[in-house]
Amino acid sequence: MGNRHEVIIWDADVYGAPQNFVEGLEMAFTLSEQAVSSPVSHKLLAFAANVEKYIQTNPLSPKILRHLKYIAADIKGMNTAAFCVELPRDYWHSIVKILLTIALEHHLVLVDEEIALVLLPDGSISPERSAEYWLTILERA
Repeated sequence: MGNRHEVIIWDADVYGAPQNFVEGLEMAFTLSEQAVSSPVSHKLLAFAANVEKYIQTNPLSPKILRHLKYIAADIKGMNTAAFCVELPRDYWHSIVKILLTIALEHHLVLVDEEIALVLLPDGSISPERSAEYWLTILERA
């Protein structure tokens, strides 16, 4: 994961689900480096399709659009167990909100080490302080 601000997403049905924040970070690091030869999971492909649909049906600033418009193609061509999205220094919050909302719909795991956020497939968020913050943000969406 390193010095970049990135979100890491994977299908827990294929690669397992963490039980807490620390385990989520460990799994994110391992899965983002783990090469795979099997096809991308159906849940990740559905996630990609929904991101594409979102950007086509919602007015987005060009800055945000620039970071989201190739996600579907990138997921289809991914060769690691987890998908990584590098986030910009500014307006990252809007991108995380979009990715989190769609990952939640597909019961995926989403990890963002920099903001201490792990979304579990059951829709819960760890740690608790992140859950309080992000669930409030998502309710307003």
